[in-house]
Amino acid sequence: MGHGDINGMLPLIYNKWRNIIFTGYIPTTMIPNFYNIANFFVLPSLSEQGSYSVLEAISHKKPILVSDIPAFEYLVSGETAIKVKLSQDGTKIENDVLQMQLEKFIFDQSGHTEMTDKSYKLISDHFSSEKMFSILHSLYFSN
Repeated sequence: MGHGDINGMLPLIYNKWRNIIFTGYIPTTMIPNFYNIANFFVLPSLSEQGSYSVLEAISHKKPILVSDIPAFEYLVSGETAIKVKLSQDGTKIENDVLQMQLEKFIFDQSGHTEMTDKSYKLISDHFSSEKMFSILHSLYFSN
């Protein structure tokens, strides 16, 4: 879990969504178990270089909700993920906007299967170990 203002968010969501579990740190060997029991994946982050956790969630065929930030530009909102817009100045995610998107995401699951299929195909095509090896190999050994 990142360093966001979770203490401000927890009281807002506790009475509505008591089934959400904030685990804190999870040992690497346990992570697949948590993806397997999860219904979906949420990462409302303001800053990411590229998130392995998003790729992991997609590889476990979980529908995802992420922030609309450059790190996730490869994801198409409404097709491969649900994206939450940042505030107009780009410095935060408004709580009411996040809440609205979460409620829609949770209670209207009609497109989740199609979305997970599309996102899984996307990462299979673009983030396979062979593709990543090829990119890294050409980066280090070109010339």
